[in-house]
Amino acid sequence: MLLSTAESWFRRYSGDGHPALRLVCFPYAGGSASLFRGWGSRLPDGVELLAVQYPGREDRRREELIGDMDELLDRVSGAWAELPEMPYAFFGHSMGAMVAYELATRLERTTGQGPVHLFVSAAHAPGTGTVPTDAPPEELANHIDRYFGGLPAEIRDDEAWVRQLTQLLAADFALYRSYRPRPGAPWRLGAAITGFAGDQDQVVPAAHMASWADRTAAGFELRNEPGAHLFIREGWAPVVDTVSAVLRPRLLG
Repeated sequence: MLLSTAESWFRRYSGDGHPALRLVCFPYAGGSASLFRGWGSRLPDGVELLAVQYPGREDRRREELIGDMDELLDRVSGAWAELPEMPYAFFGHSMGAMVAYELATRLERTTGQGPVHLFVSAAHAPGTGTVPTDAPPEELANHIDRYFGGLPAEIRDDEAWVRQLTQLLAADFALYRSYRPRPGAPWRLGAAITGFAGDQDQVVPAAHMASWADRTAAGFELRNEPGAHLFIREGWAPVVDTVSAVLRPRLLG
């Protein structure tokens, strides 16, 4: 069956019926939409949970990877235009935070309808921090263990799995290198931003997330969570509880 553009790009994990608010989640580099599959069980009723599925992984594994930020934003925003309009919030982890912010600013600038809230996790504000390595895929394996906060030996020794992951990371890291902030002052979203930082994160320490305060006109709050850079994989429940607490008043309005 031929899928619509929206069906190709977004996986719905909750929100059947008549949701009042949409939460869209953006995975980290090398990640996929299924990372957010369990979140719906902890979100308030009335929230539709969608997760972005980048090409080249899971059910889109046969599609060509995207290594250019502008192309990715063009394609995601095209899919977004097919969705029914409703208030929305974005959540992005690591690379996903940059994509979420850039899409949010694009929508706010072009349609006047920005998100009601932006959640960013384990990420430098766009235009700050270090650019990921441009090492070839065969050398990227040296960076995997640090990025993922340690891999079990049976996974680290699986050559096919590591090869596939390094190809994903090479393309996703290229998104960072293709990103060019707009000239002048950074766009300040009309919505507030909540940040999450892993207390053992060596890739993006909590102090490095302070610059997100310059990306909002409505206030920034940073919360510390236990874990390394990808703490969101196992430590997602308290993050979702915070997201729920922020969004719940929006459902009552």
